[in-house]
Amino acid sequence: MSPTRLVALLTLLTPPLAAQAPPAGPSEPFVVEYYYTARWGYAEEFWRLYVKNHLPVMMLERDRGHIRDLVIERPRFHATEDGRFVFALSDVRQPLVPPTWDDALGDVPEDGVVEVSPAACAVAGLVAERIARAGGAALIVDYGPEQSAPGDTLQAVRAHGYDDPLGAPGEADLTAHVDFAALAHVGARAGVRALGPVPQGAFLGRLGIDARAEALMRTAPPDVARDVKLALHRLTSPEAMGTLFKVLAFLHPALPAPPGFAD
Repeated sequence: MSPTRLVALLTLLTPPLAAQAPPAGPSEPFVVEYYYTARWGYAEEFWRLYVKNHLPVMMLERDRGHIRDLVIERPRFHATEDGRFVFALSDVRQPLVPPTWDDALGDVPEDGVVEVSPAACAVAGLVAERIARAGGAALIVDYGPEQSAPGDTLQAVRAHGYDDPLGAPGEADLTAHVDFAALAHVGARAGVRALGPVPQGAFLGRLGIDARAEALMRTAPPDVARDVKLALHRLTSPEAMGTLFKVLAFLHPALPAPPGFAD
């Protein structure tokens, strides 16, 4: 089955077009949902007829002011309404909140969102344990806040644009902000020195990226010099990646702070 859903937001100035009763109030808007189900193999034919015959009527009602908004949704996959991916509460048998949230959780509202990544903490712990045992260092470069903070950062990118994270499983790139404070806590608990996180722009500036870019632009053709200038801005500017991206270091306790982590 291939359902196509039409959602229209109406005002009480218009008689309701569905079976449900309108809410109380002289001008309160309310939502009317229409669900259409086409036979298997006839979804495209149904869609062409819908666009030709029914949709113009709905758009005319919208232009007249009887409908405030009109949204059409077509599922990418053949699934019933109860078979789609949705966000839901689960019964967590053990707490997943990282230790850095011990004090911060008091500031989260009752219906607030706290993101945790047990997998990220597990990988950071393995890296830190290896460094503490065998020596060395690691740099973790990603984007996220300097301190743990509540909020929903999960997003999907598909075809160079934002997408529904649950809308097309396997067809979109999923991403979320990194909790650097949680990773630093895991590293310190494993026995390494955790330095940072330092904003990427400041980190690269301390490594001499500005001088290097100037040297490249002095001898480069105009088009290459322009590309270098644009890349420098993208990597270091606060309006681009300069502050959102950050660098965290794990060091063996015997090692000094590496370049980029000291003024």
